[in-house]
This record gives sequence, structure tokens and C-alpha cells, in this order.
Amino acid sequence: MANVPIVDGPVVDGPVLDLAFLDTLAADLGDDGTAEVVRIFLEDAPPRIVRMRDASCQGDTVVRREAHALSGSAHAIGLVRLGEAASALQRATEAGTADPAASADLAVLLRQGVTALQAWLAARGALT
Repeated sequence: MANVPIVDGPVVDGPVLDLAFLDTLAADLGDDGTAEVVRIFLEDAPPRIVRMRDASCQGDTVVRREAHALSGSAHAIGLVRLGEAASALQRATEAGTADPAASADLAVLLRQGVTALQAWLAARGALT
């Protein structure tokens, strides 16, 4: 995977959604189970980004924790770009080099990921 610049350039190269990973997940969980996992992610992810955006009054610990959780949950459903960008933000926060505007990039990647997930679900007839 390419490096993950935050804010100063393209966020991540490569696909938004790892379709092969999501197909494997659906083979394991079924379409309904996968749709449920996606639904839970879509309920969980936006508030995490909001908390990161609001973290200027809460501190780096919040950003690091939320970026870590977002990275894990994004990777768990195949949202490669979002997961890598959140992981990069976590590392930058730990190093003290995070850009406060980085959560805006995550919000863009989340919107792209939602679009890709919805298209995948629709193609499989698994929209809930």
C-alpha cells in the first residue's frame, strides 16, 4: 500500500473497497450477515470522525483511540483506503505530528466508502 499523506495530497492510492475481501466475508457470513456488519459500521464510523474533529478540546488521546478503532473496523469490512488513512492518523498522533484537519480526509474517505459499500450491497441484492 502506498504511503498515506493526510491533507497535503491524495489520501491513499488504490481501491476504496477490497471487493475480494468483502466477497469472502459474504461467503462466510452470508449476504444478510454482511449487510448487518456494514450497517453496524455505518452507525459507528461517523460519530468516531466527529469525535476526532472535536478532539481539539479533548486531546490527542481521543484522536488516537478513535483513529485506531476506525482503522480496525474499516479494515474489517474491506474499506482499505479509510483504514489506512485512519491508521496513518493514529501513528501521526502518537508521534505528535498529526494535522488537526486530517479528520476531514477521513470524512471524505468515509463518504467514498459508503458509496462503494452501497453499490456492492445493491449488486448482491443485500440492501436492508
